[in-house]
Amino acid sequence: DMTLTIAATASPAAAVTYKWAYSLDGGTTYLQDSIDNSAATFVIDSTNDADEYVAGTLFKCFVNSDGAATVESEVVTLTQS
Repeated sequence: DMTLTIAATASPAAAVTYKWAYSLDGGTTYLQDSIDNSAATFVIDSTNDADEYVAGTLFKCFVNSDGAATVESEVVTLTQS
């Protein structure tokens, strides 16, 4: 089994929203439909998520605070060894 944890932080932390997204097409399209978008940490568990997220899946986070522009995180790639 494998667990991958991706985290985002913002300062100050008050009133910050996190929207995680993933891409299966090399970053052309990012989807948010099946990801819990509320937490600063996103966890992938191979036991539960093996069919959905495969090696090569890209992930990023959109961070927003009231009255501020949305900031995109760096992209991370799920790899398998």
